[in-house]
Amino acid sequence: MQFQIDATRLSYGFRAHAEISPSQTRRSDYNGKIWLLTSDFTGSAAQVATWLFKESGLATLVGDVTAGYFGGERIRRYLPSTGIPFIFDVLYFTDHNGRPLEAGTIPHHFNRPGMDAMETVLALIAEGEY
Repeated sequence: MQFQIDATRLSYGFRAHAEISPSQTRRSDYNGKIWLLTSDFTGSAAQVATWLFKESGLATLVGDVTAGYFGGERIRRYLPSTGIPFIFDVLYFTDHNGRPLEAGTIPHHFNRPGMDAMETVLALIAEGEY
């Protein structure tokens, strides 16, 4: 697993576990599909919510890879010869596949050519994906 590989290279770290459990006091009769629209502007707390929805299977993500921004303060340095910005989170969190959360969450369905996330969802529903 990626965590074990990374753990050998990092000086400090710990494994965190998050669990989402259904409420015992609040119930809903809703049994439809939940679509969560994503973009490269989805960051910070919205990134965490998007990641949890994907990891738990609570929603189908449609759009673009999220912006990330989860792991404390962000550091920005410019590469000396090119001036290209190099941006990264101070803390290192990964999903269950070892993908760093600062790299964003990959949606189940990317936007179709010429469509935004809402148009893509509507096309998926029209094709019977719902």
